[in-house]
Amino acid sequence: MTGRTEPREAAAALRERLAAGAGVLVQADKDGCRLAAPGTDTVAHVPGFPMDAVDAVDSNGVGDAHVGAFLALLGRGLDPSAAARGANAAAG
Repeated sequence: MTGRTEPREAAAALRERLAAGAGVLVQADKDGCRLAAPGTDTVAHVPGFPMDAVDAVDSNGVGDAHVGAFLALLGRGLDPSAAARGANAAAG
């Protein structure tokens, strides 16, 4: 969508395209994700979990699990950073 390969740069580029106040979450595989939370000017790294802490069985659906968990946790009232950490755990 952005032509950028580095997740932080992709998140920043997406934020520039969106309306003021919008947030962006870019999944970065085992490295976790990058979060440009609404109301901030930064793109934060939310670390993933160490590979030795995760027994990967099947990577099919990881992105779906990540976004689903993120949105569900936001819906439960968690702040974006906490929701991103939970999404990383669900994707792992």
